[in-house]
Amino acid sequence: MKASLKITKAGLLYTLLSIFIGIAAVNTGNNLLFIMISLLLSFMWLSGVFGRANLLGLESEVILPKEIYAKGKAFFFLRIRKKRSGLWRIKMPSFLLRLSINIRDSAGVERKIFSKIGLLEREREILIDAVFEKRGRYEVSTVEISSLFPIGFFIRSIKYEPKREFLVFPEPKKCQSLSEFERKVLKGENRGFQDLGTAQFEGLSDYTAGVPKKFIAWKSLAKWEELRRKIFAEELTSPKIFDVLKLPASSLEDKLSCAVYLILEVTKRGSPVGMRLGKESFPVGTGEAHKLKLLKALALYEEK
Repeated sequence: MKASLKITKAGLLYTLLSIFIGIAAVNTGNNLLFIMISLLLSFMWLSGVFGRANLLGLESEVILPKEIYAKGKAFFFLRIRKKRSGLWRIKMPSFLLRLSINIRDSAGVERKIFSKIGLLEREREILIDAVFEKRGRYEVSTVEISSLFPIGFFIRSIKYEPKREFLVFPEPKKCQSLSEFERKVLKGENRGFQDLGTAQFEGLSDYTAGVPKKFIAWKSLAKWEELRRKIFAEELTSPKIFDVLKLPASSLEDKLSCAVYLILEVTKRGSPVGMRLGKESFPVGTGEAHKLKLLKALALYEEK
């Protein structure tokens, strides 16, 4: 954590006025001017004391979403809490806080997101939305909290360096024309759940919304405290591996976007999916972890 202090125009004017009155008091010996300069300096001192206490004990935490897609709104939280410590165990809240979040992409290009808090008593979560134009790796490099409190003579700030990395996945985009894989999996040759459940039971995978009740492994709720779904042999033997670079799209970015769309559509049905991406091959799998593994590979493909 780094702290800094910057004087404002009002603070500079106040300081120059105090110096001018102080010089006049010394030169003239006027007691009234001495009283005035004492009041001015006392006022500035109190301003500094309360300004420092306003930021003392503040902590920040960035809470990132699991999935962020390019050109779509991403929502994450900035948690600010006021910790009581030392001399300032008196429950003094913080006022007029300005938050600045600095985000850097893999090329070193930075952008700032701003927010404000008028009053912070103990803890508060600020919802922040952002749109990322490109896929790839990003980092929350700094979080800065500043305030003009109490009078606006100085801007006090504290800067944190959380160094939180996250990935932005390619924008989900439907293919320009239906691929063979899309026709088979999404357009009826594999008719979702209606023909499943007659073959051998193969295991369990993560539960996804839309799974019929008869495919839910209810006992998993008692064992793992979360729902799982049943996997049958039909799903594992049906072809659900596609080559990303052979998808019907004009550019690489469109191919990656099409691949993301297919992965999301298939996993939404709870079906297993795999892919080939250049020299890499990802076997068929299910579950949230497998989906994120595929999306990560697409987000970082050919990134230098």
